[in-house]
Amino acid sequence: MFQATWAIVLTVTNIAGSAYAAQTVPPDVLGRAIGARRMLTMGSVPIAALGGGILADQAGILIPLIVWPSLTLVAAVAFLALSARTAETATAQAS
Repeated sequence: MFQATWAIVLTVTNIAGSAYAAQTVPPDVLGRAIGARRMLTMGSVPIAALGGGILADQAGILIPLIVWPSLTLVAAVAFLALSARTAETATAQAS
């Protein structure tokens, strides 16, 4: 169940992030912005795997399984809060 939920959340956040970038980044630098985003997100995978392995080795396997979803939840809430603030600013400027 967790894996299916994670796959859905990951898909939705990737789509939302791409749509946000397409709306806010000027077209002449959109390719570079998307490339930088991919580099940061995909480049963090081996670092996170190494950190998770070290954490599991030192504290037990349960700790990374608690820390990872917690960090993901914090990041998702921060993204939604920033997106809502940006949407409110855009609406206010359009009025």
